[in-house]
Amino acid sequence: MKSIAIAAVFACVLMDLAVAEFQKCNFKERDFMTEITARKSDNGDDAISVARCERDESLVACYCDPLHGDGSCDGTYIELDQIGYRCVAVNGAFGNSVRAQALCQKNVIMCESSYTNHPSIICPQNYKVLSCTEHSDYLHTYEKAAHVVQRDNGCFSGPSCLNCKVQAICTREYKN
Repeated sequence: MKSIAIAAVFACVLMDLAVAEFQKCNFKERDFMTEITARKSDNGDDAISVARCERDESLVACYCDPLHGDGSCDGTYIELDQIGYRCVAVNGAFGNSVRAQALCQKNVIMCESSYTNHPSIICPQNYKVLSCTEHSDYLHTYEKAAHVVQRDNGCFSGPSCLNCKVQAICTREYKN
């Protein structure tokens, strides 16, 4: 009789694990990277073209597009001014003009589960969880075990959280 009760409890736990499947963040790296192309520079020696990323993005690369294919670019550099980092392309002495191109990337993203029973969400590869949120119209009626826990690079609701949604705020991890 005891072994039947233990088997029934084990079966319920397995069913709960099957329902509480990890949801992966619907994430495509290319959707979180943008290329900003600046206006072209004047055609004079050392004329510059400047490209900037949006406020929620970081500048990760800076390129020079020598218009007219004449190889007239004196190079690029990234500098910090009052607004933030900017990509600067410099026209050469005999160039017709250049255009700065900045590669920008979001460093903080949000991943969320759908509304389901005891949901979870995992941050994508190269991202680390910063914080978690949880929502349910009935969360105030659940026991403390229902509340979201941050662990293993993700966010996990408790087993008694029914029709809940969790969100993970994830930040990019850079490895040396």
